[in-house]
Amino acid sequence: MRRVRKRTTTKSSAPAPAFRPASHRVLFVPELLEFIFSYLDREDNVNNACVCKQWSTIGLDMLWRNVDNIFQLFNALCPIDVPDVISGGGPSRTRKFFMDFVTRMPRLTKLDLRVPFSIESVEDIIIDTLLAGLPELRTVIFPEFFFTSRIVTHLATMQHIGVIQFEHGDEQGRGDPADVAHFEPMLLPGAFPQLYDLSLTGRLEHLTAFMNAPTAPINLTQLYLNSYWAQTPAEVHTLFSVLADSCSLLNVLVLELLHIPPGHFYVQGPLADLAPALSLPNLTHFEIMHGAPVHVTFEQLEKLAQSWPSLELLKLNPEPLLALDGYPALGLRALIPFARHCPRLHTLGLFLDDAPTPSLNPFPSLRTLYVGLSRARSPQTVALVLSALCPPGCLLQWGTSWTDPAECVAPEMVERIRERCAPWEEVARLLPVLARLRREERARARRLKYENEELRTVNRVLREEARAIPGGKRQDSCVIC
Repeated sequence: MRRVRKRTTTKSSAPAPAFRPASHRVLFVPELLEFIFSYLDREDNVNNACVCKQWSTIGLDMLWRNVDNIFQLFNALCPIDVPDVISGGGPSRTRKFFMDFVTRMPRLTKLDLRVPFSIESVEDIIIDTLLAGLPELRTVIFPEFFFTSRIVTHLATMQHIGVIQFEHGDEQGRGDPADVAHFEPMLLPGAFPQLYDLSLTGRLEHLTAFMNAPTAPINLTQLYLNSYWAQTPAEVHTLFSVLADSCSLLNVLVLELLHIPPGHFYVQGPLADLAPALSLPNLTHFEIMHGAPVHVTFEQLEKLAQSWPSLELLKLNPEPLLALDGYPALGLRALIPFARHCPRLHTLGLFLDDAPTPSLNPFPSLRTLYVGLSRARSPQTVALVLSALCPPGCLLQWGTSWTDPAECVAPEMVERIRERCAPWEEVARLLPVLARLRREERARARRLKYENEELRTVNRVLREEARAIPGGKRQDSCVIC
C-alpha cells in the first residue's frame, strides 16, 4: 500500500518567490546574467550552471558557445581517454596515418606538425613517409628540437622549401634538446634553392659551422637561431662575422642565447662583439636575448643606431634571465640615439635604469617600447621622461617571454621579477595622462608661436605703411595694445 505524505499548512517566514528583494530579482534577468557570465572563466561558469535551472540554461549557453577543445565536445557524448587516443597503435599506426595523409594530399605546400613527444621515435617515419611523399612543400613548421641533422639534410634536397620554422610551447610540442645537441647536416651542392626563412636550435659552434659551409643557404632574408648551451663571446663574434660575410640579404635576425652562466651575476655579453653584424646593410629587424645582463655603452648604441638607420624593430636583451643587481645599466638617455637616427623604428626593447636624462626629441614612428625587466625605481620620473619621448598611442610592454621561466630560474628569482615589473604598471598608468598633457602643452606652444608670427607680420606691415605716408614721421617701432 502506497503511503501518501500529508500536506501541511504551516506558514513559512521566508518570503514567497514572487516577492524577492530587488537585489535578488536582478540576478534573474537573463540579459544581465549573460553579461555577467561573459566576464567569467570556464570554471566559474561551470559552478554557475549548478545554481538553479535558470542559471543553468544561461551558464551552459556560455560554456558551449565557443568550443575550443573538441575532446570536451565528444566527451559529453561518450567518455574519451585522450592519452590512449594519442599513443595507441605506436609507430605502425603513425606510419599508416602519414601514408594516408600524403596519398590524399600529395601537393600540399604547408605542413604544420604538432607532436607532444620527442622526434626520436618518429624521425624515420617523418623523413621516409611524410617529407618524401610531399615534394611540393614550401613551408614546414615543427616543434622545437625537431630540426635534427637528418631532417635538415632531407629538407635541403627539396626544391620548393622556402620556410623552415619551429614554434615554442606545449601547443606545438616540446621535443628533446638532446636530439639537436649534435647538429651536423650533410649538405650537397645546390642545397636549399628556394629557402629564405630559417629557424634552428643547437649549439652555437654547430650553427656557425652550418652557416659557414660552402653549401649553406646564402639567400636568407630571415634567420632565427636559438641555443640553450654555453657559449663564449668569441663564438658570438664568429657567428656575426660569418653572417655578415655570407648572408648580406638578411633583413630579420633573431639570436636567443638562453644558457644561464652558473655563479655569474654579470657577463661581458654579445653586444660587445656585435661589430661584424653592423655591416649587414638590409637589416630592419634585430633581436638578441642573452642569459645574463650584457654590457653596452652609450657610444656603442650611438654607433649601432647610425649603422642601421632603416631599423623598424630592435630588442637588445631587455629581459635577461638573471636580472640581478650589481651590473652596469643604461639610463633612459640610451633612447636618444634611436630617436635621432632611426625614424622608421616602431618597436624598441632595451634593459634600462631610471637614471637622469637630458632633454629628448620624440620618436616619429615608435609604436612599442619594450623594457623587459628594466629598473624603474621612480615610476613618476620615468613616466615623465617617456611622456616627452613616446608618440601618441605608443604601447609600453614589460615582463618576460621566456619558455617555461619556472624551469629556468629559482622561486626567489621569480619574486624578484615580480618586484621589477610592479613599478612599470604604475608607469603605464601615468604615461597616458602625462602624454596628453605634453601634447596639449606642445599645441599651446605652437599656437603661441603662430600668434607671435602674426603679430610680427602686422607690426612689419604697419611700419611699411607709416613710411609710405607723404611727410609722415619715420618710426622705427610700433606698439600694439
